[in-house]
Amino acid sequence: MSKLDILFKSLKNKTVFEEMLVEIEKIRKTSEILNLQAQPTGYSWLGVYNAGLSLFPKCTVAIPQEYSNQVLTNKQLQLLGNFIGELKFSQIIYNGYNSYFTIISQEALKKYPPIKIKLIYHGFFAELAGNPVLNKIIEQLVEDVKCKRIHLIGFVKKGNSEVFEKLFNVSCQLIYYKNPELIPPKHINKSIGVLTNQSFRKNTTTQIIAALILKQYNVSIFNSDDCDVFDDNQKLIKLPLLSHKEFLNTLSMNLINSHVTFSEASGGQVFTESLAVGVPCLTSLTHGYLDDSEELRKALLVERFDDSWAIAQKMEEVIADRERLSKLGIEYSQQMNQKADEFLSKFLEF
Repeated sequence: MSKLDILFKSLKNKTVFEEMLVEIEKIRKTSEILNLQAQPTGYSWLGVYNAGLSLFPKCTVAIPQEYSNQVLTNKQLQLLGNFIGELKFSQIIYNGYNSYFTIISQEALKKYPPIKIKLIYHGFFAELAGNPVLNKIIEQLVEDVKCKRIHLIGFVKKGNSEVFEKLFNVSCQLIYYKNPELIPPKHINKSIGVLTNQSFRKNTTTQIIAALILKQYNVSIFNSDDCDVFDDNQKLIKLPLLSHKEFLNTLSMNLINSHVTFSEASGGQVFTESLAVGVPCLTSLTHGYLDDSEELRKALLVERFDDSWAIAQKMEEVIADRERLSKLGIEYSQQMNQKADEFLSKFLEF
């Protein structure tokens, strides 16, 4: 990197930081709660970012970050924490966590000791395998819990709150994301959506191959050549990275969607948002989002979820029952939004 590039990056960083402070001061005029979360880079942190906005649409500020790498300097993070403490926010909520967030917490607590610091953790323990970046983040998270720099954790994967309470004696609870309430479109494409990224845990390739077995349908995917060899009938529709609004529109126009992943929290937004827009979506036994509906569990859960043939057979069943499942999904999504509000209210009252 040239000296000019370094200077440009430094000036840009300074501008972004100053804009953050202005936005935080503006939020404080109407809210005692500040939601901080990392700015996504492409698909990286994108799901967490959108989930955080669904819960805190009016008091969210994004911290600039490149993938999982810190962008703000330690000095800027100290100033940020001090500024938040100076404004006497009653709560900082972190949606997602990175190891450098602790600098913000330390300074905010130093400036304003009564502040409550809470975390909504979107991940799952399977992500720790062979992942030094995430292991470092978890180590810092646990250290902050032990040092009373995190007072409450909300987990979006069922069972994780009980695990952390037992291991680290910290208050925890379950949290659900909020789903958009949209009117389903009148026009439906003759397509199956497999709108997940290419990380191994998403089981994307297996699902795409399953959809290609049903030769009469197109298959909407994010841009990848991994399954071209299986696409003799030229059914793959490859999409670029979409804004959240564009993503929801694309999701809503499929006949069905598929989200049969290896590891997921709260069903995953592809699954839950698909139900919300009236499109039945296959899912797997990795979460408890459908615990309140035996009917939807039976209809949408694929028990053999690394099995393209089993997924394809389930897709045919769901397509045959689409109209009924579409209505059930919308009703259930509205019911779960009420539950999400109740759980969030409890989280904020702690």
